[in-house]
Amino acid sequence: MQPLIIPFDGEAENLISSLHHADHIGGFLRKLQPYTVQIPEKALATLYKAGRIEPINEKNFGKQFYR
Repeated sequence: MQPLIIPFDGEAENLISSLHHADHIGGFLRKLQPYTVQIPEKALATLYKAGRIEPINEKNFGKQFYR
């Protein structure tokens, strides 16, 4: 299972924006927890290939976070 962040309100969008520019995860994970769901890796790969999701700050975190 892989985490997928669902930004369903302005707070989630602000947290994701901050994560785009972050060097460390810090307290972001705790704050993003209400917006995170676990999906199977195959489903994540399918969504990624279809262009429906994108990694967040891939430079610093690899493909650890998607939105």
